Amino acid sequence: MNLSNIITGIDISKNKLDIHIHPLGHHKVFENNVQAIDQMLDFLRLHNVTKVGLEATGGYEKLCAYTLLSHGFEVYVIQPRWVRDYAKSLGIATKTDKIDCSIISRYVSNTDMRVTPLKVSSIDCLKQKLSRRNQLVEIAKIQKTQAHQVTDLSIIKQMEELLAVLQNQIQVLEDEVMELVDKNQKLKKKYMSITSIPGVGAITAITFICYLPELGTLQHKEISSLSGVAPFNRDSGFSKGKRCIQGGRSQIRKVLHMCILSAQRYNSYIKIFFDRLYNQYKKPYKVTSTAAMRKLLILANSLVRDGRLFTEEYSPKTASI
Repeated sequence: MNLSNIITGIDISKNKLDIHIHPLGHHKVFENNVQAIDQMLDFLRLHNVTKVGLEATGGYEKLCAYTLLSHGFEVYVIQPRWVRDYAKSLGIATKTDKIDCSIISRYVSNTDMRVTPLKVSSIDCLKQKLSRRNQLVEIAKIQKTQAHQVTDLSIIKQMEELLAVLQNQIQVLEDEVMELVDKNQKLKKKYMSITSIPGVGAITAITFICYLPELGTLQHKEISSLSGVAPFNRDSGFSKGKRCIQGGRSQIRKVLHMCILSAQRYNSYIKIFFDRLYNQYKKPYKVTSTAAMRKLLILANSLVRDGRLFTEEYSPKTASI
């Protein structure tokens, strides 16, 4: 038997994994957690499996898929509708977890169209680490707030110990994020361009890299609209409505807002622009802040596009292109 043709199909749910090895016909069920997936890896290696197909199930497949990838398996994530259509073409109307994993394995084995291997990119890893880091930061904030309301010394001690653990884990994740950036020259170059802007820190730059990969490739109006900081007209006939922002990527808007607070102190390019709108033209604070966010984003877009670093000579006039 050609070992390259031994394929596993996995039907994934929140709590369990049904696997079928084609064409051997073996079926086995594992829990959907780290320990059980490790056992599944041993089972797959025992039967010389090299390719694995699984359905996209709203995120439940991620742990299994990325674990398989990291251990050298060729992984295919398939749309559920494609699997059902394939089952119907075989005359199979019954739907169970055991049947589904068998259909998935046969789909990967016999279908050439629309089946492409999943690959782990540096961005995927960065996103996961950044997301976890942000979760821990929020948990730490909650603990600090609650600590001010507690008088029991034993509870205060527990909270302090938990905060120390959280801070340590946050630092570990931030170090791992920077290690990933340092290993990728393309990401490193983009990171250096973004962080060269006064008032823009490491986490903001990583957020841009993860959630705005188009930075440096789009026109300024397009990148502003994509980020949700571009004002849209609300006009009809002779009526002129207020221009307002809408939609866009909330992660980017959030870090841009925090950046503006810092940039007003440390970035003369943004400070001059902000003060002119707010003090000279008497624009409302929110309008001024949004305009400054857009200005900062356009600056980052220009620097990344040109592969350059921010300098004091990079004046507002030369930047507004």
